[in-house]
Amino acid sequence: MQKITFQQSVRELVTCYKSLFPNEVDRLNYLDEYLIKISSFRKLSDRLSMPAHITASSVVISRTTGRILLVNKPALKLHLQPGGHIILDDPTPIHAAIRHLAWRLPEKFVSRLTYLQWHYDPLVPMDIDTHNIARSPQDSEPQHTHFDMRYLFLGDEEMLSEDDEIVRKHNPMWKDIDYMRSIASFQHIITKLNSALSPELARKRFYSEVTQNIIRKNVSVIAVAHIIPDVVDYLMSLNRLFDLKGVIAKPKSINRQIFQKLTDNGIPIVEVNRDSTELEEYIDQQINSTSLPVVLMDIGGWFAPLIESLFSKHQNKLIGVVEDTENGHQKYLKIPNFPLPLFSVARSPLKDFEDFLIGKSIVFSADVILRKQGQLLEYLNCSVIGYGKIGKSIAHQLASRGLQPSVYDKQPIRRLEAYNSVFKVPSWSEILTSSDIIFSATGGKATSIIDFKLLKSGCYLFSVTSSDDEFDFSYIKNEYKTEKVDELIEKCIGPTNYFYLVCNGNAVNFVDGACVGDFIQLVRSEMLSAVSLLADGLHEPKIHTIDENTREIIANTWLRTFLRINDLLFDKDRDKALPNLIDSLNGITFS
Repeated sequence: MQKITFQQSVRELVTCYKSLFPNEVDRLNYLDEYLIKISSFRKLSDRLSMPAHITASSVVISRTTGRILLVNKPALKLHLQPGGHIILDDPTPIHAAIRHLAWRLPEKFVSRLTYLQWHYDPLVPMDIDTHNIARSPQDSEPQHTHFDMRYLFLGDEEMLSEDDEIVRKHNPMWKDIDYMRSIASFQHIITKLNSALSPELARKRFYSEVTQNIIRKNVSVIAVAHIIPDVVDYLMSLNRLFDLKGVIAKPKSINRQIFQKLTDNGIPIVEVNRDSTELEEYIDQQINSTSLPVVLMDIGGWFAPLIESLFSKHQNKLIGVVEDTENGHQKYLKIPNFPLPLFSVARSPLKDFEDFLIGKSIVFSADVILRKQGQLLEYLNCSVIGYGKIGKSIAHQLASRGLQPSVYDKQPIRRLEAYNSVFKVPSWSEILTSSDIIFSATGGKATSIIDFKLLKSGCYLFSVTSSDDEFDFSYIKNEYKTEKVDELIEKCIGPTNYFYLVCNGNAVNFVDGACVGDFIQLVRSEMLSAVSLLADGLHEPKIHTIDENTREIIANTWLRTFLRINDLLFDKDRDKALPNLIDSLNGITFS
């Protein structure tokens, strides 16, 4: 598939850099003045252009120790970061930086480098340094100025061996960050280097590394997403790798600050009514507005009811669907003769970690809500309906608090599994009539099996998914009148009993942010890989899963990024990291 190509100017790059580092505007005054006189990249980067020109270099940090790599510069009789002048064959400054790396360091080391972007535009450097170069009688060059574009990479110290000829020639050495304070042009970026390996930038590092094997694709994407803090780097990466036409915000999980931040960064987010014709009209509009093939990225089967209609109208453009959840997976399974390839990550082993923590967050939020009502979870009779991955996690979380929860699942084998875990497995009617709390984790219309008239009066009903997927509100409203207890709880009053519906039947964990840590980035990375696979070729119209090798690559990258575990035995995912980056940049030109 043909790669996307686009042009960018040096002025645009500098403007972007200043938005990223607004406190450095004054440092760039001379460069700004120079750009008024000369704007052409070729003239700006020409070594003969005087009294100033652009150069490019690389700051390589050890991914395990945080030390900085320096190489010998014989002309200066110093060890500095790899870099130098830009030549005609370099389409952009980062190409020049990589070329200098390849010239001074072994291929086996360079090919495994991870490029760490400080901005979601890969051409924006981590630093722009302005420094004076003394007159050189040897090169017949007058005193002049370098505007050095510095790009940040993560490398493996263990991959540099003194037995290598190129290592002996350029004598690379690793230095602590504190040593870099002695180099004048490095003093102002110590803070950046310290933060490069910080937890705050871990997600950005993770997506920079895990997507280096995904070359930017000529495919449009329409995605459903929770607009919460941990989604920012994922959506930015999605936008960087593909043509992101639109993000449909899930209405019960919108953080307005994050919404604004994403919008300010060019992410096209919309709020669309799922239950009206508005959703299909929006998708039609986005598909019609692009000439590229289109992939739908789903959470919870939002597109499932529309898929046959969408395919009939856009079968020449619509190339596949990616689904995140078990709830959505089940919805697509019910569509006879499904017309498209569907990549589902719902049953991926990488999803298990997220589902375990979702169960934990649900119990946490339920406990907070109950305490505000003067109720203690540990002294109530708790039941779980649905013993899938999330239901199982809820049951085990309750057990860790000293309870012995009751479990019901329509599948006898799952009930047997629950009993094997020393949970109670009473009859269905007993669960309804004796439970003080019910966690509904069926993922598919619990109202089809729950007889609300049998619920114990005063029972609290919690859901783990969207209300329209778990409960039939028309049934509840026809049988019960409701009154507000507080902003999160409704009391449903019937002729023979009453119960409490929490969060209007929506997932309770979003009350407290639905935090599952950075484990959620595992399955999101798998979804990015699924879009890439759909873009790469034809797939049969059935449910597909990501291969085990890709999952191992994602898992190992996560371990390296978040736990700083560098497993050099597991190197098959990184041998082509930098070559793939170069390939993805080859469609970019500077004007």
